[in-house]
Amino acid sequence: MLYILLFLCAFHSHAYFEHSLNSPAEMNGIKFSEHKDFSSKWKLVTVRYREDSKELRLTYANDIAFKAMKDLKPNYPDGAKFGKVAFMTEEDPAFPSSKIPTSTRRFQLMVKNRKLYGSTNNWGYALFDEKGVLFKEDIKEKTEACAACHQLVPERDFVFSRAFHQSSSELAVHGRSSSIIFAPKKSTDFKGELATLFPKPEDIESLEGPLQKHAFSGTLDEVIPLLLERVKIIRRTSILYVNEKNFSVVRITPSKDKCAGDLTRAVQIVIFFNGAKVREVDHCI
Repeated sequence: MLYILLFLCAFHSHAYFEHSLNSPAEMNGIKFSEHKDFSSKWKLVTVRYREDSKELRLTYANDIAFKAMKDLKPNYPDGAKFGKVAFMTEEDPAFPSSKIPTSTRRFQLMVKNRKLYGSTNNWGYALFDEKGVLFKEDIKEKTEACAACHQLVPERDFVFSRAFHQSSSELAVHGRSSSIIFAPKKSTDFKGELATLFPKPEDIESLEGPLQKHAFSGTLDEVIPLLLERVKIIRRTSILYVNEKNFSVVRITPSKDKCAGDLTRAVQIVIFFNGAKVREVDHCI
């Protein structure tokens, strides 16, 4: 499970969100105007770089959240808040081996309130563009997608972020979420573009449950580390199948030359979004 949280897959970026010029600056009762200064008022707790979207993401916690997150198995009280700002990055011409943040791409907020957000594990979610307004997405669907993704870490009270000072050995997971369900399938159970990926019938596993039910475009990338971990364990193809036009696949490939060593295995990662192939990369696990 540690692999899920730390693995970053080298994909090319893809635009997942559309802007809406007339969107309100509020989502699930969380107003951007009341939190727009979080990066200067809250504590910086961690930084992540997303290879799939080419974003550098800085996560901040208010005092309530920062105090609670010091526990390896935190139980955040009401009033705990996290804020994340995502920057696009580009190569520094003076230092080509490094990347630097450029324009702000989005702001994300998580607010703990058991009374208001009981249906989403007591956390409220809000996502704003660089101008502080909502993206052109259905709020209910987006909220359910956020909550489903965060069910990967129930032992952290559904918060991915860990503070800088916590070592990698402290990141060990204490058990898999019961929401992560893999069901045995046959490749012949599927039609359309997915079926063409299998030259002959084979046994596979399909990720089901909340992540599938509430999947959105970003889920197709975000689920890849989970599928990779599953393939490494069961040594069979694993997929997230949303519908005929949207799915993610991690499958073992027969080539032995791509990966060195007896303990490594070559896999192919394929993602279809809106009926078009947006990813096809080889990887070693």
